[in-house]
Amino acid sequence: MTDKSSGPWKEEFFRRTSLLVHQVSFGTGLVTSFSILSFTDIGYAPLVATAALFFITGLGTTFRYAVSGDIVLLPRLNPSSYYSKKSKHKNQPKKPKNSREPLVGEGVTGYWETKVETKSYGSMQITLCLTQKGNDISGSVEGSLFAPMNIEGGSISEGRATWKADASGFLSFKTSFDVYFKDDKLEGEVDFGKYSKGTLSGQKSTEINALTDTPTEDRIFGTLPPEEISEKLMPTLQELGLVENCRQLATEGWTIIREAADPHFVTRLRQAIIECSPVVGSDGSKTDGLLRVDPVFAEAAINPKLMAMAEFSVGRGFLLASMVTTIREKNSNPIDLHADQLYFPEPFPAHNMMLTCCWATDEFTLENGATTVIPGTNALLRHPNEEEIKTPHNLVTMDCPPGSVAIWDGRVWHANAPKTTDGQRVVLHTSYQRMVVRPNEDFSDVAEEMIEKYGEPMAQLMGNMDSIAKKDFDYVKDFGTFIKTANNARF
Repeated sequence: MTDKSSGPWKEEFFRRTSLLVHQVSFGTGLVTSFSILSFTDIGYAPLVATAALFFITGLGTTFRYAVSGDIVLLPRLNPSSYYSKKSKHKNQPKKPKNSREPLVGEGVTGYWETKVETKSYGSMQITLCLTQKGNDISGSVEGSLFAPMNIEGGSISEGRATWKADASGFLSFKTSFDVYFKDDKLEGEVDFGKYSKGTLSGQKSTEINALTDTPTEDRIFGTLPPEEISEKLMPTLQELGLVENCRQLATEGWTIIREAADPHFVTRLRQAIIECSPVVGSDGSKTDGLLRVDPVFAEAAINPKLMAMAEFSVGRGFLLASMVTTIREKNSNPIDLHADQLYFPEPFPAHNMMLTCCWATDEFTLENGATTVIPGTNALLRHPNEEEIKTPHNLVTMDCPPGSVAIWDGRVWHANAPKTTDGQRVVLHTSYQRMVVRPNEDFSDVAEEMIEKYGEPMAQLMGNMDSIAKKDFDYVKDFGTFIKTANNARF
């Protein structure tokens, strides 16, 4: 009788109505049976009264079964019992066999690694970070598809816990959990609101100590999911118009920033690249010492738009990994499909470790030898195999005009198209890395000079801004800040 698509509140309304009908029918049956006994003189009055009681009560029992799915001949006499958190109906998870009661006092505090099965998203891993105090549950829910969510209204009784949590970020939705615990295992149901419903099961983690009451956003290991923009970074991205670029970079592994700098800067950059990168044969490049060559290279490295995109992709405190100029002539050799994280074994970390920003000073087109990319391969977390390199599919050309910056993360598969046009294709590759990775290029000989000239942005790129770079680094006092920065965590 219930309509699943009508929403949980309607389903609950029908359920409670069925319970009330059951009570009313039982009461009506009692009144009818007593009336028959009181006002009927026939000898078989008790039989008629009993039959009337069972018949009228049976109508309520049948209605309750049709709506709620449970068969109970006689209802509870206390109406309030049907509206407590302990009430049972057909959509609640079944209690595990041999569950031990009560569980209160044993505690569920700790990390619980769980697997969620949904129709919409298939399987996913969720970590429950729970703290129990008496009958109250607090903590957070953390997963790969959403930002950490703080638990609200959590309670536990007789091994069953319920709570709600709201997700924010790229995906915003409300969740509710209904979970049974037994020893170090759990099972139950989770409702992701408009997105999906599913079942979950899991066990308590033995690798992490029990939690405290510290909120998710204040824990030093509260790492942001790869696709989420931090609260501190969001205003900067909005001001620079880069929010959609971040979304594309997170999902597809590449994006293009158009008009990253004014035309005069692009002209200066192109000329500096040509002067320091003489063409030898079909192409030429220079891979070190660019910061000393011309101020334009340092200006390119600390460009506000690139710095903001790098913080989103490779975390707070990111470092300058390398600067490489490239000039390609007509008929120059193309570059095979590859991922830039060549020094990382498979599988790659879930968080990107390297970001490449390619300054285009000429037309970036297929004919002019532009970079090509296979969108979404960043999610594969591996290098392409030999067959995929020989016969790449779904390549997309990163077309853009001069003054643009083509950006891709270190995991996405990309290549270069052969240059078939006359003239030169002049670019600068500026790469950034997460602060826990050693830069490809040694900047120690120019670091002090660059920091003095360009200040804090350059100090960060040179590795002189994080806590561990300090000579008086205090592992007790400063380590938390260092971990937060390295993990791209909340502040």
